[in-house]
Amino acid sequence: MTFLLLAFLWGWAAFQQVSSFSDPTPDSLYKQASHYLDQGEYRNAIINLRSLEQSRVWSKEAVNLRKTYNNLGFAYYKLDKFDSSVFFYKKAHDYAVALKDSTKIVSAFNSIALSYRKLGNYGLSLENYQKAHELAIQQGDRDILAQILTNLGLVYQNLDRKEEALAHHNKSLVFARQAKDSTSIAIALNNIALSHKALGALDSSLYYNLKSLELKKQLGNKPSAIVSTLNNIGITHLAMGNLAKAETYFLESNLLYKEVKDTSGLLISYINLGDLALRRNQLVLALAYLDSGAVLFPQVSDLVFKRDNLVLRLEVLEKQAHFSEALAVYRELTAINERIFQEEKLNVQEVEARYQINQESLLRETAEQKTILAEANAKSAKQFVILLSVIIFLTLLFGSQLYRFNRKLRIKNEIIQDQKRDNEHRIYNFLSRLQGLLRMASENVQDQTSREILLNSEAAIVSAAALQEHLTYTDLENEEMLVGQYLTGLADRLREMFQLTGNNVELNVDVSGDAKLPVQTILNLGLIISEIVTNSMKYAFPAEVQEPFVGITVQKIGDSLTIQVRDNGVGIADINKKGIGSGLIQRLAKYIKAELSLINDAGTQYSIALKVKE
Repeated sequence: MTFLLLAFLWGWAAFQQVSSFSDPTPDSLYKQASHYLDQGEYRNAIINLRSLEQSRVWSKEAVNLRKTYNNLGFAYYKLDKFDSSVFFYKKAHDYAVALKDSTKIVSAFNSIALSYRKLGNYGLSLENYQKAHELAIQQGDRDILAQILTNLGLVYQNLDRKEEALAHHNKSLVFARQAKDSTSIAIALNNIALSHKALGALDSSLYYNLKSLELKKQLGNKPSAIVSTLNNIGITHLAMGNLAKAETYFLESNLLYKEVKDTSGLLISYINLGDLALRRNQLVLALAYLDSGAVLFPQVSDLVFKRDNLVLRLEVLEKQAHFSEALAVYRELTAINERIFQEEKLNVQEVEARYQINQESLLRETAEQKTILAEANAKSAKQFVILLSVIIFLTLLFGSQLYRFNRKLRIKNEIIQDQKRDNEHRIYNFLSRLQGLLRMASENVQDQTSREILLNSEAAIVSAAALQEHLTYTDLENEEMLVGQYLTGLADRLREMFQLTGNNVELNVDVSGDAKLPVQTILNLGLIISEIVTNSMKYAFPAEVQEPFVGITVQKIGDSLTIQVRDNGVGIADINKKGIGSGLIQRLAKYIKAELSLINDAGTQYSIALKVKE
């Protein structure tokens, strides 16, 4: 009998244990979720925390829901889902307010602000940090104040308000020292150094970086906490021209980046070492460092690192006179810049989509509130006042959100336009550089035929460069441009080109009536004009021709635009002879549907007639 009783008790205990595994208690679920957060298993943590949110036993206590929502906000933040992070941190804030726990309220404001900063919504981030700052002052917690001031400084850095950023980092340092928190002191010193660098005060930046490094070493910080400071010190020395000192810090940081297996940091390190070698004119060594960095490209998603590597590589190859390789790198660099531009454009579209979703959600909530309060309006005048108050509040909230979104979207669009202008400017600079290379080549070539081909090529590049220059400094959205305006700029560049080759023939442009043409037509027209002028400069003016000149006239009558190019040279000896240049002129004229005519009397005169809008 005793044996049966013991067996029964053992079986009952086993059943309870199995039941506990199959149906865990809220406390065990929370402990398991905390374990998942500590181990970085954020998705599993979210599953447990959402189960707790639905638990009636657990959700009876406001303190439990605050902890749950705070941990959900943290888990989504670590997964880079910052919208969801903001949502749950706000819920945690609401329960902290209900509990009247001022410390938790400050923590919630801090967390909400951090998530908004990650979303790029610096206005809301600043607003929440300031609320946290006001409460922290009331509490007198210097550790928390130091952290909040550091975060405020970082937001001001994002907003490019450099002086305010420096002021907040200095305040953070004061509170960190008062709290005797060495870690916070080191962080504040680092941020002060960055702010001084942004303001161009390199000596001050170097001083605070060295102080931060010294303190971190005293604290026995891990290499991962020290390496970025070493790299920053190297960058500052490089900017100050202290190349030997820069090399010491760059090499040390390079070794530490390898040790901690920080791929992005290691790529930055190789770029810095390549820049250093380039400044010393150690071109082979510079390429070796850049090649080491290029191996890491597949492991790093940020295209900015790849762009910086290619910019240095292009400069090295140009100095080595490896122009074909430099051209290939330039093409790759142009493609990278285009991808960066497209990604920025996509970010703007994501902001627009997020705003649209928020707007629709807000409108649904407004509609629901209106319906509920409209039904209650029949009961009492008091409820009508409540309805009106809610509508006014939601309208103000919607207007505030709309204003903030429009301001951010305007900033994003300005960034995109700046990047467009930057790309156009880079193309123009490249064409100018290519023109210079062709000129150098033509001066060093003895064969006359080869020199003429290079001169023709240079004239074509001049035509394209003149067009690019006009596009770079005008409205990029225009698809048409004024012919006379473009030909005046083209003539200036051609005149400069021929003067550099010792040809001082007078070249004039007379515009008596202008018209707009598509950019593609303008480019081909420019090639025709460049070819005609180049031929005149090469063949029309032997030594006996007095006061040689080439004139370009632009005249518009009705829907007809006529461009004439004439010279007072010796004319064409054999008008029936078709060379490469004349063949090119005829093909281009046919392509743009222009009527081309030639008069060979007392010089040469080409007429190009086009139909245009009246």
